[in-house]
Parts: sequence; C-alpha cells; structure tokens
Amino acid sequence: MAASEAGHSTGTAEKYEGRKLQDRVYQLFPDPNLKEAAPSADVEIVLFHGLHMPDSDPEQLFWKTWTMRKDSDKVWPEVLLPNALQKDGKQISPRVLSVKYESRADLGDVGTDAGEKKLIVESLVTDLIHLDGPIGQKEGVPVILIGHDLGGLLIKSFVMEVEVTEATEKDDEKRKRLGNFLRNLKAVFFYATPHSGAKYYQELADSILSDQHPMLRFMRVLNKETARINSDFQTYRQGKAEFKASRFTSNVIHALYKTPVTVNGNKRSEQIVKEASARRDNDIFYSVSGNHFDVCRPKDEKDSAFKILVREIRQACSNSVPVPQREVNFHQDPSYQRWLDALQSTSKPPANYDICSAGVSGGSRSHVSTNKIPQK
Repeated sequence: MAASEAGHSTGTAEKYEGRKLQDRVYQLFPDPNLKEAAPSADVEIVLFHGLHMPDSDPEQLFWKTWTMRKDSDKVWPEVLLPNALQKDGKQISPRVLSVKYESRADLGDVGTDAGEKKLIVESLVTDLIHLDGPIGQKEGVPVILIGHDLGGLLIKSFVMEVEVTEATEKDDEKRKRLGNFLRNLKAVFFYATPHSGAKYYQELADSILSDQHPMLRFMRVLNKETARINSDFQTYRQGKAEFKASRFTSNVIHALYKTPVTVNGNKRSEQIVKEASARRDNDIFYSVSGNHFDVCRPKDEKDSAFKILVREIRQACSNSVPVPQREVNFHQDPSYQRWLDALQSTSKPPANYDICSAGVSGGSRSHVSTNKIPQK
C-alpha cells in the first residue's frame, strides 16, 4: 500500500472510531459529532459484521465490512443509503448503527472468554437497548437488523436473548424497552450467513489447536446448537398460528462467486457459504454476483441487492402492500432489473412475474413468485 493510501485509510479509521456511542456500538450515520441537529430518524438500522479474516484488521470490521466495492474508504450507509431513501421529494431519514465485537477466529492473545456468545449477546442487549440512545424505542420507527457471515447468527442469538429476557425481566423500565424493540423489529437481512454451517469454517476451527473463538462451533456443518438457535428463531419469527403472520421479514442475500481462502497454509478459492446453508426460513432469497465479502458491498446505487434493501426499508416505513415472496438467481438479467424498477416505483407488486436467466452459471432457473408475506 502506498504511503498516501495508508494515510487515507488511517484517517478514515479514525473518523469512524470517533463515532463511538457505547463500548460496542458506533453510529455510522448521521455523524453524532456534528453540531447541527440531525433529523429525527424514520428507521433504525443495526449492522453486525462477520468473522475476522487473517488479512483484515479486526478493530475496523465494524465499518470496513460496509464499504463501497469500488471505494474502500467510503461506507454505503453514509454515502449511498440516505440519497437512495429520498423519493418523490419525501426523505426517509435513517439512523445506522454498527456493532463491534471480538471476532478473531484465534483468540490466543485475549482468551476464549472474549468470544463467548452469551457474553457478547448480553453486552449488545445492554449497549443497544438499555443505555443512552437506545434503538427500537420510538413508536412508528421500524428497526432493521443486517448481519454478514457470523453476524447473521449473532442477530438470531441477539433477538432470542431479547425475547427471553423480556419474559423474565423484573425491572419495569427494562422490560418495556425490550418489548418496544421486539414490536418495532420489522426486517432482518442475512448476507452470506452459514445457517447450517460451512466446510471452510469447520476446517478453520480444526486448524486452531487452542483458544479458538467459541462461536466457531456454530459455523460447523450441521451443528446441533446452531440447529436449535435456527429452530427457536424461526418459531419466534413466525409467531402464533392464530395470527397467521410473521413478526418480521427474513431476507437472504447469497454470494454466487468463489472467494480466495487459506487454511493450514494452503490457498484455494471456494464458495464459502453454499446455497443449502444460506437458505433458512426466508421470505426473500436473493443470489448476487459477488464473493463472500463483496455481497454486502454495493458497487453503486444500481446494485440489485442494495435495491432490495432499500425496497424493504421503504416497505417497513410505509406499512404498504407486503413485498412478494420470491427467489432470484440474479446475474445482470435486464428483464428482472425492469421488474425490480417497476417494483420500486409502486406500492403494489406486479402480478405473476417469472423470468429465466440464461446468464446464471449452470443454467439454473431464476424464479420470482408473488406469494405475499403476511405481516402483523
């Protein structure tokens, strides 16, 4: 890295480090240090980064995970999202937080206690809901949680911790805050999340002889504890049968391309999270052109996965017609792009639309169905 590039990156890191709200929470947008009063938020978004990789800085994952694909010094929640949420002269003002937690696979320097799921989740509940500037406390302001990789599994544990704690909390004010958060939670996004584990992470765990991150076990293939978390989360999300509605939508963004990885000194490229593991209790399943890390780094405002996110945010803020359930393998398909543009411009989804995308590797079929997602 050239000296000027290194300096630029260092300055960016200092900028986002300066937006710290709590021990594990940073506000990416709006900048909390600005003297001008920020507009009241219309939607609150919380980002959960994934497992640390050897070639990245674990202290910077809370912002670097969410940078633009073509400009690693700019985070899209700040430079892309606010403008994308402006439509027909109406501005949806987002408040975007990002959590920071111990995510190194090898915890030899800090000890495994730093990576204990229970400790991480309990701390996040405190930092996000019980301290100053809590999320999910304003009526009519929806909450959207976005997780990449391990962050998606952490979201599930976080939501279930809030649900269980609310049922047993004796402090009236704390119980009220927990309940407010759960009522305002409207959508979750899972970017390249291994709901059923991943072979790569299993090999990574086996290569670390001691002091490995305890949450690595949740990323092993067909892990029983992960299966229990998945089941509990799905049961809670789907709500009681008599309601015939899900409590919030579940959206999966799946990476089609392989990613360079190294295990035990051996370098190779592989699709880190297979489709079978990415699928789990989803209302929207969306495959995109990108590797494991690019999947949550849009190129620009026309990026299709980013458009899906914007659509869900608008949906949550408007309480209009639900987005249809759909599964898409998208590979720069112009007909789907026209459909998506039409979906963006109307509150009523187009009826019965199917596309076949010959550009998808392996000749797989892209399908869009308009089964509506029931919402409470």
